[in-house]
Amino acid sequence: RTPIPTAAEAASWVAALGAIPPEGPAEVSHALDLTVRFCTLAYGRNHAVPARSQALRPKGPGRSPPEVVEFQFHGSDDFEKGAHCVAYLYRTGSVSQGVGVVLAFKGSTLNTSDWATNFKWLRSSDKAGGVARGDQLFPDMVDD
Repeated sequence: RTPIPTAAEAASWVAALGAIPPEGPAEVSHALDLTVRFCTLAYGRNHAVPARSQALRPKGPGRSPPEVVEFQFHGSDDFEKGAHCVAYLYRTGSVSQGVGVVLAFKGSTLNTSDWATNFKWLRSSDKAGGVARGDQLFPDMVDD
């Protein structure tokens, strides 16, 4: 099971991503390691309920305050094969003021047909390179 990166690791990931130049060769092993770890969280963090949230503390002696909140959402009642998303809200107080957000998605079948399924919401005109607006992606939701 992939361990959830700590707030310090998430901050180092942001710094590593920011250090990658737009072009040319660069050392990216640290950024890539944490990127893969974040991506795999949706596969390993699955409590088989429609939605779940929990505050997480660092391991160790004493009772540290929570540094990350985890949210899990399922797209169907098939908790093993169905689409799944985990979202992490990190306290960034040790690095900057604010909150960091990481989203990780798992498709429905864990093979290449996921890509086709995940992009069915795109209209033909959007597939040509346009950007879809939120109200097109989530027709049951409206902006406040």
